[in-house]
Amino acid sequence: MIFLNEGEAARLAVLRDADEPKFREQLRKDMLKGRLLDAARSFAALAMQDDQDVDFPLRAARNYQKLDLRADAGRWFLEAARRYATRNYPAQAMATLRLYREMMPGDHAGPREIFLFCRGQDGMRKDFVEMLSDRDRVGYRMRGDELFGAMDDAVFDDLLDQMSFHAVAKGETFLKMGDEATSLFLLARGTMHCFMDSGGQRHELGSLQAGEIYGEVAYFTGGRRTAGVVADSDCEVLELPFAALDKVQEQAPALQARIETLYRQRMLGKQLALAPLFGTLSVGLRERLAAGMQPVSRKAGAVLFREHDTSSDVYLLRQGSISLNMQINGVEQQLKLVETGALVGEMAVLVGWRTATARLMTDCRLMRLDGKLYGELYDTSPELRAALQSMKDGQVDETRRFIQEADREEDEYGDRLMRAIWGG
Repeated sequence: MIFLNEGEAARLAVLRDADEPKFREQLRKDMLKGRLLDAARSFAALAMQDDQDVDFPLRAARNYQKLDLRADAGRWFLEAARRYATRNYPAQAMATLRLYREMMPGDHAGPREIFLFCRGQDGMRKDFVEMLSDRDRVGYRMRGDELFGAMDDAVFDDLLDQMSFHAVAKGETFLKMGDEATSLFLLARGTMHCFMDSGGQRHELGSLQAGEIYGEVAYFTGGRRTAGVVADSDCEVLELPFAALDKVQEQAPALQARIETLYRQRMLGKQLALAPLFGTLSVGLRERLAAGMQPVSRKAGAVLFREHDTSSDVYLLRQGSISLNMQINGVEQQLKLVETGALVGEMAVLVGWRTATARLMTDCRLMRLDGKLYGELYDTSPELRAALQSMKDGQVDETRRFIQEADREEDEYGDRLMRAIWGG
């Protein structure tokens, strides 16, 4: 609802107490005698009394404009544009908004309010975009992209409100390798390329085209930027903070699916290849394992599984840290801390139970492989069975050293504990 200045509020009070024909006659006299301020206030009062009329706010704006009272003129031009829009007159609404922009060239909030109100009307969206801020202009032009197309308007508007716009000149380094990573980026226009500096040399990693998301590695794994980005042409970029992305994914399944697809395309295979067990497997078997994994999230303090449980789900830690603990003389003690990229729970299918308790030290994102599927792969893959058996020997030694360090004087107790954990 439009606000009234003091003079307009006084005129509205007079109008409500007076005979309207007399009020209009006084207005006519004010116009004839060039009393523009009085006329503007009277037209504003009439506009408030009849919230459907378009002529009154326009005439109030015109009189303020003649007096070079730009803020007041802009206020009423904007109100006239809103009324045109509500009556489905897009051409008139657009023309009136252009008058508003002449009065208020730096303001985008007013046009955006009208755009959000009437964007579903035929002919409105394309014309109105030019009136918006750079961020909104770029964002709404990308509204048809598959990433945003399935979102409802309210979710998209909320997402856009949390984005920042960047104009990046050709040749400019936009992101530096090693910088702290707190945001994801969407390249709206132009081309960029990614690079990595190593051993005093620059290694080109590939190009980015309009519509692509980048900066996702740090989102998936935490930490700092793993590559730099340079603009190959003048570019327009939207920046979305990780925290905002986490929040909006809950409301936007399409965005969540797109982000998950990016993770599977760009990160999951790499993380599995680096995991001690899966890294020894063939690419084909790793792909089968990856295909069966599903994303899960857990809060700090949660327990994934407890020592001696018979569950056999396997987890890839895509972001966060987990403490693997063992009971020594009735006290839970930390065997080791594992972090992003680690594999957790992979030995249960071989041993028959959990050999440690997995307790989350931070909020964690994980990929879970169902224990039943993992067991089927174990049963049918000599390659996986051999890798697990080889890995078991190292973990037995690690456990024995831990128990000896934790309870130096109880060799017999340590032997019993080893048998309880690993069998035999």
